[in-house]
Amino acid sequence: MKPIALFGAVATVALASALCLIAPPPPFLPVLVHRGLHLLGMVLLLGNSISGAAWLAQADASKSLTQLHFSLKSINRLDVWMTAPAAVLIVVNGAALAVLHGGVLKPRWLQLGVGLFVGAGLLWGAVLVPMQIGLEKACRQALLHGDSTPPALLRRRLVRYFVSGGVVGTLLIAALWVMVLKPL
Repeated sequence: MKPIALFGAVATVALASALCLIAPPPPFLPVLVHRGLHLLGMVLLLGNSISGAAWLAQADASKSLTQLHFSLKSINRLDVWMTAPAAVLIVVNGAALAVLHGGVLKPRWLQLGVGLFVGAGLLWGAVLVPMQIGLEKACRQALLHGDSTPPALLRRRLVRYFVSGGVVGTLLIAALWVMVLKPL
């Protein structure tokens, strides 16, 4: 997977998000369909994030550079084919549903939920995606040099990636909690 495809997926999500915040679409499908698609997007996004983290943790625990490289390539592909489309489903359908509540900035629970989701998206696009690309490239180069286990530098970068991914995951779960329970 070329890095341009991954950055293109990030740009697509950013553009859809910006357009929906500037001019949210009115509901163009029945409300239950929007809710279902919105929820489906969140299930796909969280499922992909959690399974990707599990794959990477298992590959790291194996100490196999080949497995680590494969996991990183797979995560990058899944970000293009699942994470970005899931985020677009969430944003477009969420914006259409927000119109029913007076807009994205009207109820406080919606402001908080959108803020958490946007924060997660910004960290994903600005921090995690470049890290993933760099880690995959470092694995590929180490494999080309004949290494079979991850070098120490790569392992330190993986720890930073896991911490950053944990922050993004926490923000996503918090956004889900706020959107479902509407505590404010």
